[in-house]
Amino acid sequence: MTDNFEKSRDEKIDKIIAHLNHLESQIKPKESKFSKVVETVEKLMIPIALGVLAFITSQAANQISQAQLELAQSQSASQDAEFKDNLQVKYIEIFYRDMSSTDKTKKKSALSLLTLMKPEIAKPLLDWAKLNIPEELQGDAKSVAKNINNEIVNILGKYMINIYYINNDSSLSNVAQNIKDALTKYGLKADRIVLNNKGEDFFRALGYPTAYEIRYDPGSEDNAAELLTKVLQENYSASKPFIKRPIGSGTKNSISIFLSK
Repeated sequence: MTDNFEKSRDEKIDKIIAHLNHLESQIKPKESKFSKVVETVEKLMIPIALGVLAFITSQAANQISQAQLELAQSQSASQDAEFKDNLQVKYIEIFYRDMSSTDKTKKKSALSLLTLMKPEIAKPLLDWAKLNIPEELQGDAKSVAKNINNEIVNILGKYMINIYYINNDSSLSNVAQNIKDALTKYGLKADRIVLNNKGEDFFRALGYPTAYEIRYDPGSEDNAAELLTKVLQENYSASKPFIKRPIGSGTKNSISIFLSK
């Protein structure tokens, strides 16, 4: 009797548990098609996101590498420029030391040293040296002067020289032609020197010169502008001074001379 009662009780409990499980399954929300699509998209987006991340990381690494390369090149160029400047200073020290000597051989060596210097440095030193050397070394000084002038011609020969003047002013037209003649006599090629007669609007737009202005891009054309100024000052007698004016026009390998009334 007791066994039958326990068996009946267990069966009832099993039925209750089964019924509760059925109810739980009914209460649990069914997975919609939309949720399946979202789940699929999420799974697809993971490799895409990883690929984008890898691409961005690669691009960033390339940019960092490029920046490091540019920095190294800039530092190298700066160090090279500093070395050359220090070398010029050393040349000047040796030049003055040997030129101050009473030994003619040392004076002659000092003259030869000028050919290793930048022409804008060597030229004024040579002019000073001519006043401090004996007559028998004047021939050596002329030879050095010729070498320096040839170096200046080689540097300026890389540039187009444009001379601008107002088109209704005949006197400035003559000045422009005379400047061209002086430069060609110095050694520059005539086809690299261009005369440009312009109207008032052109000069208003770019600015009227206050003197005979040599306009150039600062940084890249400082050396050439300085040399051109000195050549004109020494080889052309002008009614107005030649002055340098940095303008940053961006014109490559081109220096302009603006003439004023």
